[in-house]
Amino acid sequence: MQFQDLLKSGLSFYRQGQQAEAEQKFRAVLAQDPSHVAALNLLGMLCVNSGRAEEAVTHISRALEVRPQDHQALSNLGLAYRKSGQLEQAEKSLRSALNINAENPPAWNNLGSVFKDTGRFQEAIKCFEQALKRNPNFPLCWSNLAHAFTELDRLEDAKRAAERALQLDPALAEAHYNRGEICRRASQYSEAAKAYGTALQYNPDFYEALLGLATAQREVEDTQAALDTLQHLLQRKPDHAQAHCSLGVIYEQAGDKPRAVECFKEAIRLAPDVITPHYHLAQMKGRTSTPEELTHMEQLRSRPGIEDDEADAAYLYFGLAEAYDKNGKVDKAFAAWDKANNFRARRFPYDEQKRTADKDALLASARRFKTLADTFVVPGVSPHMLFVIGMPRSGTSLTDQILASHSAIGSLGEVSLAYDMTNRVKELTGTAYPAGMGQLTEQQLAQLAGEYRQRIPRKLASSCIVLDKTPMNYQCLGLLAEAFPDAQFIHCKRNPIDNCFSIFKLPFAHNQEYSHSLAALAHHYRLYEDMMGCWRDLYPDRILDVRYEDTVADLESQARRMAAFIGIDFEQDMLSFYEAKRQVRTPSASQVRQPIYKSAVGAWRPYQKHLQTLIDALGEK
Repeated sequence: MQFQDLLKSGLSFYRQGQQAEAEQKFRAVLAQDPSHVAALNLLGMLCVNSGRAEEAVTHISRALEVRPQDHQALSNLGLAYRKSGQLEQAEKSLRSALNINAENPPAWNNLGSVFKDTGRFQEAIKCFEQALKRNPNFPLCWSNLAHAFTELDRLEDAKRAAERALQLDPALAEAHYNRGEICRRASQYSEAAKAYGTALQYNPDFYEALLGLATAQREVEDTQAALDTLQHLLQRKPDHAQAHCSLGVIYEQAGDKPRAVECFKEAIRLAPDVITPHYHLAQMKGRTSTPEELTHMEQLRSRPGIEDDEADAAYLYFGLAEAYDKNGKVDKAFAAWDKANNFRARRFPYDEQKRTADKDALLASARRFKTLADTFVVPGVSPHMLFVIGMPRSGTSLTDQILASHSAIGSLGEVSLAYDMTNRVKELTGTAYPAGMGQLTEQQLAQLAGEYRQRIPRKLASSCIVLDKTPMNYQCLGLLAEAFPDAQFIHCKRNPIDNCFSIFKLPFAHNQEYSHSLAALAHHYRLYEDMMGCWRDLYPDRILDVRYEDTVADLESQARRMAAFIGIDFEQDMLSFYEAKRQVRTPSASQVRQPIYKSAVGAWRPYQKHLQTLIDALGEK
């Protein structure tokens, strides 16, 4: 075959996805001309696509030796470096490509992907927007933009970008995966599982989609399905460290601490520099990090570039803080917690003025809605709804476990059903929550309640009482109280300093940005108290306050008090809640697997000198 025919044939095979045949032709060209730029470049890209990124770097670098100003080869080299994990070199190559030719959408997309990989999401978005400015019909770039928006909690923007990607390419697995990530961030786990499943239909070897699917299954308490998904992933890729880590999380939540430790250690063995398994080992209750584990984390802290990825850096410092705290190193522990939260605060800043305005608008709307709803006749419908609410870390998980041990109560755990109701308000009225509450009709309110009940799992639908233990539901208590006129609310309270400090010590979710500084925590806590004061005024007989300190001091009296409030007989099983086989999907998983303990009461006191700002802002003595 003639020289040009070989190249043409190889290119045809390459475009048809017949990589083995294409590689054979490109190598035949290079056997005749080892410096053929096009063949080197195409062979390099073929290697990238088949997971041989380091070999790709070799081939494309040879092409650039012949033609140093080839902007396309520089862009491809940047992609190869990125795929091989050499992100600094990738950024350098891509910037060089764009300096030669800024009208190169793939180069902008690849540079944005490098920034995305290093947690520089604002910079990534700018690059993706530059690419889309030059080529609006670039589905992979729209998908990447969706991912970056998701990481910054701009979920509406992310949703629009993912939808655009799928309009352009309905079979783009990455876009379906990103839809799953968006749904997961919004706590819409069933929808997330569907999106991950679609991604896997188009790419069965999409390991991150398998990991996401397992997470979504775990969140809807389909533990066996999550285990099956992870085992399937590990059969295909036994060295997938994050899959071992996710298995560890499931075992920890199920109360199987030895197997959890085994999984976290295996994840660390496979990928010593991956942060999350180090964090999970360090935070496990009843376990102190070994000197070797602490030294390893301290070595990771000294690694060049460790702070470039703010998400990873935050987890590392949270892990270090836990290890220091358990070893009695108070000053080091607080410094590490403070540093961890600084990373998260930079990524998710807290706006006091906006939060205050949001609270004022919510309570004003709720009062108006109460006046309107008093004219409605919304019948009570089985099952009876019970909501456990309060600040995170106020004892909601403990209260949930106690109540769920009663034979008449089935617990949903933490779910997004109430949050989804607030989103539906806009769909029904055209006005977003909370203002839209005032435009709801009697029929629409009943419809919201019906939609909620339809999403209660079948295994709980026969329960006399269904418990929704989502702490932040206190923010929409007014809507819930009117949608479910027979519903009751158990409000968990805890010493404000203990409560806020406990939140500060944990890597809370992206949508709880108040948790990342002591000042923000104090401000948010005051807003929460204002909200609860309003709800008590509006619904005085439907809310029971339960203090965490009272529960751990005298479990039986508080269990009897809650049972009497709900209108059910006390059962002895409520006192042995820790023997329940339920999965617990919160940071309190380890605590509620053991009998009542009192060590969390006053846990802030050793750190008093570091917490004076919080203490003063809360008005505590």
